[in-house]
Amino acid sequence: MSRSEWTQSAFVAGEWSPFQLGRTELPRYQQCASALENWITMIQGGARSRWGTGFVAEVADSTKLGRLVPFRFSNSQTYVIEFGNATARFYSQNGRIESSPGVPVQISTPWTSGQLVDLEWAQYADTAIFSHPSTVPYRLTRVSSLLWKLQAAPFVVFPSEEIGKQYAADITISNGVGITVTATVGAPFLASDVGRQIIADLGEATITGFTSTTQVTATASGFLAGAYTAGNWTLTESPKTTVTFAGNNRLNGAGTLTATAAAWRSADVGDYVVMNDGQLQITSFSTTTVVNVKVVDVLTNPTTPADAAAWALEPRTWSSARGYPRAVALAEQRLIFGGSLANPVDVWASATGFPYNLARGVRAASGFTLKFWGGDMSTIMHLVPTPTTLIALTASAELSAGTGNDDAMTPSNVHPRPGSNNGCSAARPTIVNNDLVYVQDGGTRVRALAFRSEENAFWASDITKESEHLFRAGVTELAYCKDPYPVLYARLGDGRLAACSISRQVGVLEHDVLAWSPISTDGQIESIAPMRYGAEDQLWMIVNRTISGVTKRYVERADWNLNTDCALTGTSATATATWSGFGHLEGKELQVLGDGCELANQVVVGGNIRTAKAGGTLGADRPSLAIEAGLPFVSTLTVPDLEPIGASFGGARVKVNEAIVDLVDTIGLEIQGHDLKWRAFGADAFTSPPPRFTGKKRLENLGWNGGDITVRRVHPYTAHVRRVIRRYTVNEG
Repeated sequence: MSRSEWTQSAFVAGEWSPFQLGRTELPRYQQCASALENWITMIQGGARSRWGTGFVAEVADSTKLGRLVPFRFSNSQTYVIEFGNATARFYSQNGRIESSPGVPVQISTPWTSGQLVDLEWAQYADTAIFSHPSTVPYRLTRVSSLLWKLQAAPFVVFPSEEIGKQYAADITISNGVGITVTATVGAPFLASDVGRQIIADLGEATITGFTSTTQVTATASGFLAGAYTAGNWTLTESPKTTVTFAGNNRLNGAGTLTATAAAWRSADVGDYVVMNDGQLQITSFSTTTVVNVKVVDVLTNPTTPADAAAWALEPRTWSSARGYPRAVALAEQRLIFGGSLANPVDVWASATGFPYNLARGVRAASGFTLKFWGGDMSTIMHLVPTPTTLIALTASAELSAGTGNDDAMTPSNVHPRPGSNNGCSAARPTIVNNDLVYVQDGGTRVRALAFRSEENAFWASDITKESEHLFRAGVTELAYCKDPYPVLYARLGDGRLAACSISRQVGVLEHDVLAWSPISTDGQIESIAPMRYGAEDQLWMIVNRTISGVTKRYVERADWNLNTDCALTGTSATATATWSGFGHLEGKELQVLGDGCELANQVVVGGNIRTAKAGGTLGADRPSLAIEAGLPFVSTLTVPDLEPIGASFGGARVKVNEAIVDLVDTIGLEIQGHDLKWRAFGADAFTSPPPRFTGKKRLENLGWNGGDITVRRVHPYTAHVRRVIRRYTVNEG
């Protein structure tokens, strides 16, 4: 036999997958854990028991899913918005915002509970723009902490496109001499339609002659039917005639647009005309040859007529039938949208400094439209501005649109480029230092996208491969808290969190710290969002808990000063043994701290608990001046079997003769199921909390178990493990 000592001085590799634990040749094996539940790895190397959560309020409707959205107006005025089923409520650093005690500030929204998963937003100052594929973009404005306004975004110019028009008419297509298209309801045709096409299902017909407003002749092929009702056929392109502008050629200036042949319909009001490097909007209909317009982007040669090939009639790109943009971002003083049902890979950018003007133009400050080509044309899910480019994430690829240098974006210098083909899920990405962290399509991997100069390309490394077992239920949300500890949180489909302590110095792959650990509670975590709280980023959650057999959804916030979940704290001027206000946990057994000292667990009855001495729930009262009471959770840390670097003990048996756990400011740990002694004898041994311990705790003769050691935090105190030392014997016989 040989006797040796091994020190595991860091846990910066996090909890490893069972598939990964065979990689004993990797240096990170000596820094991993086989279990790290309810611990957070410090970037310095040790592991700290996670925060507890404080109860804030029940959601507006506990029968429906909700979603939390951060809103930061300033460092001292930060908020979290609780979106529910067609409602929104607001929370500040001090808790739920109420117009009067018990009356929350609440507004109506257009989104149902089931639509919240696809909600995207971009915020600037006191305004947030929300996009959803089923509604026009909305603007949320903070007037004050008590007054919030949500309305359809006040666009002065919507994006437009030459997509043709669908008119309120039924048509038949008959095979006579050539093809005759006859309107059976309505009068959709004009003389300038000659040269345009009619399309329906797989067919198309090019109009060759105008007979009347109800009949044209055409050449046609491919139609699957002989008749089409309104809304099921489209007249493509623009009228084939010359148009001339007359009027005031300045922004919002009024004028007329005259066509040499009948070209206008009353249904064209609201549509846009693009001509002479500018853009007009039709404001009213006069005759089939004259409409009134206003200038939304100044024409370069306003009096020059535009022939049929030099202008376009463009309806709005967005509609209930064609869909609304899914993604939204703010970059370089532009409001940018991306991806709709009919235009899945298009990006629409506003004019510089005018976020609600999406007119296209040729000037450097004009708005513009981009189209990404490639792949399977999956919808743009997210838009993320970076210092050098705009990232568009689709379900099949990561794309970028930049200028190629440090110049500002203009209509002429932004170039869409393809990227890697991992794809992105609906989970909203987040920025961690210089990495764009996103969830891969399918939800079971998280990637960090960054530019690598040596390859002159973006590289998206998988940062979950070592801990893949945590993500099999999928990731639905991400949130990053940079203070007091830099931790990336991933909400999992099974109701847990995966917490990743992350810090890197060089490159995407060379992480100094990349440590995932699972976080669980008595219930399911359904939404997460960060809120800045002084010098701390506080994680807020919606947690689904079963209380007396009924589903309750609570807004709770992580608090490093708490050691229980869904907790309340309280103080009293005189020592008190009965405490009220715990109705949100009726029937639950709680851990209780009185004046910092762990007391007997208590079951909530009638919303009340007692502070009682050890001896069970019926123990003698222990009146207290301050309490914390909440749901218990256990933190479990297991270091894996002992294996030498780059080698293996093979079939040899390993016995741990002594385990030494090095601790910082810790109270109450178990090692291999043995609850260590923390108190010193004295007059105040049972009337004050045990002192925090820094140093080494030892346990001997742990047996021939392969060398793994389990450390558990079971008491409602903070624990911090710096390192684990094992003195062991290998039986080589």
